[in-house]
Amino acid sequence: MPATQYVLNVTDKNGCFAEDVITLTQPEKLVYSAELTRKIACHNDGGAEITVSASGGTGELRYSVDGGLTYPSADSVITGLQGGHYKIKVRDANGCTQKYTDDINVVNPEVLMVDYESYDVICHEGNTGKIVATASGGTKPYFYSLDSVNWQQVTGLFDNLSDGAYVVKVHDQNDCVVQTDEINLKRPNSVAGFSVSASSGCSPLSVVFTQDYQGLISNYEISNGDKIFDRVAPTEYTFVNEGTEPEIFKVTSSVLYTARVGCDDTSSVLITVYPKPKIDFRMGFDSIVWPESTANFVNMTKGVQSVHWDFGDGTTSDDPEVSTHEYSSCGNYNIVLSVDDGRCTNTLIKPFVVAPRPLAATFSSSKLYGCQPWDVSAKNESKNSDSCKWDFGDGSDPVYNLSEVTHSYPDAGDYVLTLTIYGDCGSQAVTTKQINVFSKPEAGFEQNLDTLYSGQYLKLEADAVSADSYKWNFGDGTFGEGRTIDHRYEFEGTFNVSLTVFTANSCSDTATTHSAVTVINSPIVLYPNAFSPDGDGKNDVFKPIHGDVAKFKLVILNRRGVIVFQTTNIDEGWDGTRNGRPCPPDMYVWKAMSVLRDKQTIHQKGNIYLFR
Repeated sequence: MPATQYVLNVTDKNGCFAEDVITLTQPEKLVYSAELTRKIACHNDGGAEITVSASGGTGELRYSVDGGLTYPSADSVITGLQGGHYKIKVRDANGCTQKYTDDINVVNPEVLMVDYESYDVICHEGNTGKIVATASGGTKPYFYSLDSVNWQQVTGLFDNLSDGAYVVKVHDQNDCVVQTDEINLKRPNSVAGFSVSASSGCSPLSVVFTQDYQGLISNYEISNGDKIFDRVAPTEYTFVNEGTEPEIFKVTSSVLYTARVGCDDTSSVLITVYPKPKIDFRMGFDSIVWPESTANFVNMTKGVQSVHWDFGDGTTSDDPEVSTHEYSSCGNYNIVLSVDDGRCTNTLIKPFVVAPRPLAATFSSSKLYGCQPWDVSAKNESKNSDSCKWDFGDGSDPVYNLSEVTHSYPDAGDYVLTLTIYGDCGSQAVTTKQINVFSKPEAGFEQNLDTLYSGQYLKLEADAVSADSYKWNFGDGTFGEGRTIDHRYEFEGTFNVSLTVFTANSCSDTATTHSAVTVINSPIVLYPNAFSPDGDGKNDVFKPIHGDVAKFKLVILNRRGVIVFQTTNIDEGWDGTRNGRPCPPDMYVWKAMSVLRDKQTIHQKGNIYLFR
C-alpha cells in the first residue's frame, strides 16, 4: 500500500460501526554507491578494499559482496578482498535490500617473477662477468638491484662483474619484491699459473717453477730484470742475495699462447731470499813443513749465533775464539768454518798443508846397456828419505833398504830400474833408468870336407842365430868374412876352424871345431862309395877328392852296362840324373883315369850307391 492516510471502518453483525484513521508511512529509499578504494598490490596479498556509501533504509545497514548470500560486515569499508568479481548488496534492519547494478572487478596481478642468464668471467684477469635479469608478472615498471640500495629501472643488465656470488632483487610499481637464487660467477684458472718449489730460503736459493697447465709455453720475468723465455718443462732458477737484508723477488709468468682468445694471462709469485751471513777467517800460513804441525788462524766473522770448525783430521770445535790447531801428521787438510745466523748458514773452506820434507829420488849406476847376461850396479844418492825400494823390472823380487845393489839380467830385453824412496808421513818419490840388454848371437857352422889335399878348397857355411856379421879363423894363419866362404889350404896339416859372429850391438859368440880338417900332399884321388842327390846341400854330387891332377876322365855305368854319366872335368861330378831325369836308387859302377902333374897315370874303378 502506498504511504498515505487511510480510514478504517468496521461494522459488526449487529450493524455496530466503528471508524479509525490510519496513516501509513514509508522509509527513506535505500540508496548506495560502491567503489574500489584499494587495489591488490601484489599477487594474492588480500589487500583490496571496496567502500560503500549508503543512505536510507531502516536501522543498521549491512553489506554483502557475494550478491546477498551473506552480509558479514556492518562496516561500509569492506577489506581483505582477493582478486575477483564482487556483487555489492545492502540490507537494512527491515531486511530491505538494494543491489548495486555493476559488479566491481578486483584485479589480482600476476605473480612477480624474475629469470636470468649469467656469464662467467672470460679471462683469469679482469671483470667480464655479466648477469641479465628479466622480470615478468607484477605491475610494471620493474626496478632491479644487486645490493638493495642501488636500483635501476627498465633493464636488468649487470656487467663488468668479478667472480663471486650475486642475488638480483626486483620490485615493481607496487613495491612487490622478488629475488633470484644465488648466482655464482666463476673465473677461469690462470693458464699462466705456476707453483714454486720454495717461496723463501737462503741465498743462493734454487727454485723450480712448474706450470699448472703443462704443454703451454710460458715466459718468466724476474723482478731483477732476468728473463727466461719459451719454457714448457719445469724451470730452475737460482736467486742470489748478496746484500745484508732479505730481498723479495717477484716472478711473473705470461703465456705466449692460449686458447682463450683476447685474454692476457699472467701470474706472479713472490720469493723471499735471505742473505747468507758474512764469513771469513785468516790464516798465518797455508802450508808448513813437517815436523812443524801447528795451524794458526783468526776468526773474522761477526754477528752470527754459532760457529763450527772442522779441521779436516777428524777433530772439530764450536769455539768462536779458537785460533790454533795441532796436526798429528803431515797431509792435505781442509779447514772448514760453518756459521749460522739463526736463519741461514754459510761455509768457508781453506786448504792447509802439512808438507813432508821435499824428496828427490836419484841414483848413480854402472853402464846401463850391454850384451846378455848383463850386470848393473846402482847406488842410492837421494836425500831426506828413511827407506827405499829397488825394483829391477824383470819380475824378480824387489830389494829394500840397500844403498847399493848389483843385479844381473840374463835375458835380452828392455827393463826399467826403479828406485822408490820413502820420507816423512808416507811421502815417496820415484826415479827410473832404462836398462837395455842386447841379445847374444849363437855361433855354429858346417863344412863339406874334413880331409882334403893341399890346394883343394874347403867350403864353410855359418849356421848361426841372430848374427849380423861373421869372422872366420881357418887355423892356418889366415882369416875371412862372410856367411859362406871357400878356403884353400896350401900346406898339409891338421887345423882348427873358428867362427865368431857379431850382432849390430857388437854382441858376439864363437864356435870352434878342433882338428876340423886334415890337409895332405898325396896325389891320390879319392872317391866316396855313396851319395844322396836329394837337394839338401849335403852329399848331393858324386865326385872325387883330389890333389893336383892335370888330366881326368870319369865314366859311370848302370847294371846293364849303359853309360849314365861321363865327364873330363874333375870338379863337375854326377848329380844322379841321366838326360835330365833322375836315375833310380841302385848300385852303379864308376871308372876313372887321372894324369898327375908328374905325368903319372892312375886308373881306378869302384861301385857307388845312389840313395833317394
